[in-house]
Amino acid sequence: MIYGNSFEDLVTISAKTRMNDLSNIEKDLNLADELIDKNENLNLVYPTKIYKFSKDLFDKASYILNLDEENPIKTGLINSKALHSQYLAKWAQEFAKIYIQDNIIITPKEILESLNKIKVDNEIVFQNQTVLDSYNSLSGELNNLINNELLVGKDTLMECYDKQYKLIQSILNEYSDYNLGEIEKAQLESLILQLDNLSEKYIKVLSNYILEDTITNDSIKDSINTTIDKYNKLETKIDTITFLIQKSKDIYNKDMQTVNQSRNYINKLRILKLNQISNLYIDNVVEEIKTEISKIELKYDKDLETKTNGPITVTINHGNKTKVVNNEGKDYHTFYDNGEFKFLLSIKKEQYYVDVKVDNIVKIVIENSFIKNIQKNTEVDSLKKFLNNVTTVIHNGRILNSSTDILSTGDIVKTGDNKEYTVVIYGDINSDGNVNAKDLIRYRKYLVNSIKLSEAQILAIDINMDKKSNIKDLIQVRKILLQ
Repeated sequence: MIYGNSFEDLVTISAKTRMNDLSNIEKDLNLADELIDKNENLNLVYPTKIYKFSKDLFDKASYILNLDEENPIKTGLINSKALHSQYLAKWAQEFAKIYIQDNIIITPKEILESLNKIKVDNEIVFQNQTVLDSYNSLSGELNNLINNELLVGKDTLMECYDKQYKLIQSILNEYSDYNLGEIEKAQLESLILQLDNLSEKYIKVLSNYILEDTITNDSIKDSINTTIDKYNKLETKIDTITFLIQKSKDIYNKDMQTVNQSRNYINKLRILKLNQISNLYIDNVVEEIKTEISKIELKYDKDLETKTNGPITVTINHGNKTKVVNNEGKDYHTFYDNGEFKFLLSIKKEQYYVDVKVDNIVKIVIENSFIKNIQKNTEVDSLKKFLNNVTTVIHNGRILNSSTDILSTGDIVKTGDNKEYTVVIYGDINSDGNVNAKDLIRYRKYLVNSIKLSEAQILAIDINMDKKSNIKDLIQVRKILLQ
């Protein structure tokens, strides 16, 4: 190849036809300038020098062309400098393209290839529409860079880098330690690790740019420590968060000790993004726990304000992310006597206790010749479980059927040892085995001394069991009627 002054000298003395139109050369110069300018943060030292040399020759050719003076070597000077400028402009273009191809364009292609492989290897995860949308957004940007090298630059690469972590965030939003679906926890962690490791490819290409490191080491340490403190406030450990925090610490301790300012800056961004994901994850966990707690509801099969012979069964209703971990996993507990019970729940692995207390169960007792504390609608069979030697129960001269009839105030109970007892049903003043408006009417009449009651009926009035018959018992009757 003939180049430099020898080339110009040869053209100068041999030129016959003058190049009056330099527009094509100017186009070549503009293309070279555009490539270099688009990647101004890259260290394109030699393409830039070649371009400047070409531009200088072009300017000289243009200057000579516009001179009014004519002489025998004017045409040769114009042609030699113009052609030399054109060759150098094309050379600057190719040199810049090679540099960009080797250092810039190849990397987005590698990232996309790795991303696609990750997608294939984790097909189930990427079937989720939210995850797929995030993936398509990132892969679309990478394809744009691959297909148009002029789009490649610091800003567009950083945009892809940001979308990479948005993809990780979307995966963690859809799949977590508590909502793995068809995937294993180890697969989730491996997937996150593979996506985060793509950062190395971004670092490789972005390290070619001059990036100002505006993030201090102290702010990175604060970010890590703040995340750890927030995480430690949870009563349990979440494997995914433990993994992400450890990853951030490893990057800080191992990957930020280089002299490459751009590389250190990208690694700091990487730590901040991982911490951001961790914090959002923790916030989501806390919010979901609050939501699950709001769904907890206790249901009793009997009114706690009314005395009962029991048993009382309480059922705890909860959301589908909550599990009962004690009580053999059963979401109900039956009280056969007054007392307390604690449901131990696991809400996204957080332990949460729900206290239950029952104090309205009264045991059937025999006091003098009366069987007391029997509640309304109590069947004869229930009494026989309390007194296993009962032979006959008589209501107004009629023998009651054990399996179908209910007890009433004033019923006579006969036992195998020839004893007799009178039944007292609290609130059943008219002796029909129930508590209704008729009892309320009779009670009012009794309070104003308009009727007389039997001893058993007077005992039935003492609903609150305070050994007195007064307005307080009347209030209790009304409560029973409202149930």
